[in-house]
Amino acid sequence: MQGRSKKILIVEDEARLAEVLSDMLSDQGYTITVARDGEQGLAAAIEQKPDLILLDILLPKKEGLDMLAQLREHADGERTKVMVLSNLSDTASVNKAMQHGAFDFYVKSNWDIDALVEEIKAKLS
Repeated sequence: MQGRSKKILIVEDEARLAEVLSDMLSDQGYTITVARDGEQGLAAAIEQKPDLILLDILLPKKEGLDMLAQLREHADGERTKVMVLSNLSDTASVNKAMQHGAFDFYVKSNWDIDALVEEIKAKLS
């Protein structure tokens, strides 16, 4: 399997979406951790040093962009690959995510989950 031993952290408060992403990526051989809020996500990212983070913006306890900014302050988190998955599509959110080093920004209503999985596989290969 292509994703063997690669770790992905999903920071998503929508339980069903987190479950679907986790199942699809696990089936590809990735090791998956799910965090349900920004505080859990930041702690998991620092502790586990994932190869990729799928990050929602609107999260309880700590918003995704705040989590991303704090992650970038840690030596282990400054180069972590981050893909933002959000319902927000305003220019300010996209720009802020990119300023903090996210390499892709997907608006949830506009993407196909199978295409997203293919994009993740390409980014981690």
